[in-house]
Amino acid sequence: MARGARALLSCAIAVFCAAAAAQFEPSPVLERIRSAGEIRIGVKTDFPPFGMLDSGGRPIGFEVDLARRLAEEMGVEAVPVGVSTENRFQRLEQGAVDLIIATAADTAERRQLATVIEPNYYGGGVGVFLRPGIFHDDWKALRGVELCALQGSYFNKPIMQRYLVKLQMYRSVRDAQLALRDGRCTGFLYTDVAIQQYLKDPQWTGYTAPLPSALIIPWAISIPRSEAGTEFERVVGDIVAQWHREGTLIELEAAWDIQPNRFLQDANRLWNERKADGGWLCERDAAGQWPAACRNAAFVTSADVGGLEGIGLWVRETFGMDFSFIYDPFDRERYLVGILWTLVLCASTIVASLAFAFGGAAMIFARIPLLSRLVAALGNFGRMTPVLLQMYLVFFWLSSLAWSSLGVSVPPVLIAIACLALYHGSIITFAFLDAAEHLQHSRPDFRFTPDHLPELLGAASVGVRNTLTNLVKSSSIASAIAVPELLSATIAIIADRGNVFLMMNALLVVFYLMTAFWIHVFGRFERRLQRAGLA
Repeated sequence: MARGARALLSCAIAVFCAAAAAQFEPSPVLERIRSAGEIRIGVKTDFPPFGMLDSGGRPIGFEVDLARRLAEEMGVEAVPVGVSTENRFQRLEQGAVDLIIATAADTAERRQLATVIEPNYYGGGVGVFLRPGIFHDDWKALRGVELCALQGSYFNKPIMQRYLVKLQMYRSVRDAQLALRDGRCTGFLYTDVAIQQYLKDPQWTGYTAPLPSALIIPWAISIPRSEAGTEFERVVGDIVAQWHREGTLIELEAAWDIQPNRFLQDANRLWNERKADGGWLCERDAAGQWPAACRNAAFVTSADVGGLEGIGLWVRETFGMDFSFIYDPFDRERYLVGILWTLVLCASTIVASLAFAFGGAAMIFARIPLLSRLVAALGNFGRMTPVLLQMYLVFFWLSSLAWSSLGVSVPPVLIAIACLALYHGSIITFAFLDAAEHLQHSRPDFRFTPDHLPELLGAASVGVRNTLTNLVKSSSIASAIAVPELLSATIAIIADRGNVFLMMNALLVVFYLMTAFWIHVFGRFERRLQRAGLA
């Protein structure tokens, strides 16, 4: 940005903040900063490229540039002060710095230590930097593995609890790296954005980071606890919001050759959205607060929102039950899509089973030489062979054979439908045959045609209903490999939030409700047949 434009922006921000200052308490820290003409900002010096020392021992990096821009837009000089993961919040509390921009994740624990600025300015997760010759592509494979880690990292405890790893704690990144090189640990548990930089460094040739990022969480600028609700909090928050609107953070990310971060892309779009009246979607209200949609969702309460979100948050706050698929739009969408796909699998299997049963029963009933015997043999094989065994053989044998021999990949959903339809359709086939023989005895003019399908269903309703009920239960199990969207959504939510007990029980309830839904549908259809005098 040109110097003149930046000066104009600084003036605009200053005027805006001055006009709104009446809604916020006076800030002793901000008064001291303006009086001294400088702001002391805590930055990391051991976290390249976010914070490091140049050849002259001066702090440089992404966050150091942010510190200087923040000071410039406040109209004062920046004084970068080196801090570490372990002492950054202590230095802030002690008054050694006025503000920290130091790769600090925005967590509930951190909000007890300082006043966290919203909006957040970056987002990152955690990964594992593994020694050469060691490969793990699943977090579960790390159970019992010993990893180096830094004291004070927000992710240490949840990673230990979720994946049962063992951690060796170190006071600095350098100490942890030396321990990794010496073979005292298998890998280094650290922020994913830093690990990506290590992979570019020739000194770490052979080291890998194959695990997907976990515990992705926003980073925040923090000011002293005593500054909550003050003009200082508002000034810094407005500047960060402007950075998101202008793309300043994205520009700096590119300048420091940092892999593009989805958090910044999403934030840039969000903070540039406008309402129907042309105003910013993310604009402070009369009380000086950002809308719930523009805040860190982890700290939005039921008092901030209504509808499903408000209900879900109220349940979490009141009972401690974190059903994020109720209040979180992203989790809710992927969970509902999973439920929809499972229902589609059930419906497709029901239709395929009934079609197979009617066609098979019609061919056997017609007593066509050889063909009727072959269909009867297939039906007997289908109903006598457990459906899970059928699926196992087709999934892991025939499907693999087709791929290796012919290069043909069979969609899992089609395999599941075929196996479930063969098994349950075969059972219904013989139920239809028994019903057809009964109908023919009472009605000599009976013919096995599609027009008589309702009549057949009525005569065989009990057997068909029981078989289809079992089919629905089997489809729920088969969905784990055929259309795993629901299970994947459940696992993803567990990975994000660690609520294993709640989500697994929610999954059981969902399967129960889907089964109850289909039983209700079968019951209503059967009652319609009875009312029509066909049962």
